[in-house]
Order: sequence, then structure tokens, then C-alpha cells
Amino acid sequence: MITSLKLNKFTVFDDIQIDFSPGVNLFIGENGTGKTHILKVLYSLMSSHLEDKRVEDKLVKVFLPKDKRIGRLVKRGVGVASSSVEVVLDKKRTGYHFPQERVME
Repeated sequence: MITSLKLNKFTVFDDIQIDFSPGVNLFIGENGTGKTHILKVLYSLMSSHLEDKRVEDKLVKVFLPKDKRIGRLVKRGVGVASSSVEVVLDKKRTGYHFPQERVME
């Protein structure tokens, strides 16, 4: 079971931690606030874990950043140089920390 998700400087998010309840969880918000990004990052982290693939590769395939630059997923801002995503699944942490300008081949 997924118990929490933490995003730092990722797409539209500055710094957020979501602690999930057992059962059904809902995401409600206006357009452009990141609801779909939460679902995409959860999918990326979970499927990379289950398929034994690199988180970085899965994030690029799911989010399709321009020129496959994973750094394009870092929220832009003065002094921002990196981003991180982390999920806690069955009390185990999995995640990824990446710089703003890394290019995937």
C-alpha cells in the first residue's frame, strides 16, 4: 500500500508531502494544479519498482519532456537546480533526485 508521496521542486509543486489514507483517496482542485502529475509520478515510481526499471527512464516515458530532458520536470525558479520525488510503499522508500539539465538518450 502507498502511504505517502513527497515532491520537491517537481513540475508545478514547490514542496509537498501527501500522506494517504487506507482505502480511497481523492484529488480535487482546479485545472493546472497538478492532480494528473500526482497520478503520473505515482504510476512512474510504482511501475519502475515493479518492473525493475530505472525511475529516471519511466519518468521520461510518462511525462514526455521536450527532447527527453528529465531536467525539464524541475520546477523553474531562481536558484533551483534539482528536484526529487519519493514514495513510501509498504514502509519502503523509493524515489529519485535529479538535476535541472540532465539529458536522456
